Amino acid sequence: MKLTTRLVSAGIQAFMSSVGDSYDNALAENLWMVIKTECIRGRIFTTGAEANLALFEYIDGFYNPSRILKRLGYLSPIKYEEKNYANQAAAVPSGRGRLPCRCGMGFAHPEQSWPEAWRAAGRPRTRKTPGPRHRRPGFAHELLCADRGGSQTRSR
Repeated sequence: MKLTTRLVSAGIQAFMSSVGDSYDNALAENLWMVIKTECIRGRIFTTGAEANLALFEYIDGFYNPSRILKRLGYLSPIKYEEKNYANQAAAVPSGRGRLPCRCGMGFAHPEQSWPEAWRAAGRPRTRKTPGPRHRRPGFAHELLCADRGGSQTRSR
C-alpha cells in the first residue's frame, strides 16, 4: 500500500510538492540518512524481524537517549536531564525536589507532594494528563495553595 493511500485512508492530507522531493520532508530524510549510515550499511539481516530489532535498538537505545546534541551543550539527552535535575535539586535548599511555591511561603508545602496533590484533586494520571515530567507550570501551585489563599492565576 502506498504512503499517500494510507494517509488518505487515515484522514490525513498528504503534502508533497513533487515526486521524490525531499525538501518538504527534510527532517525525516535526514533521520533516514543517519539510520542507514550508522545502523544499516554494512550489515546483512536474515529476516525482517532481525532488521526491525536492529532499528528499534538503534533508535531507542542510542539515537534518542544517548546521542550528543549541540543544542544541549554537547551532552546526551540523558546527561542533560541528569544535570538539569541536579541543578534544580541544588537550588531547592529544603523540600527536596519540590517546585517553588508562589503563595509567599517560599518553597512547596512539605505536607503534600505533587502525586498526593494530583490524586487529592481527583485526577488520575493517564496518558492524556500531565505527569511529573510534563506538568503545566503553576498547576501544582493551584492544587497545593488553593485553600491557603494563594493566587490561582498563572504568570506567563
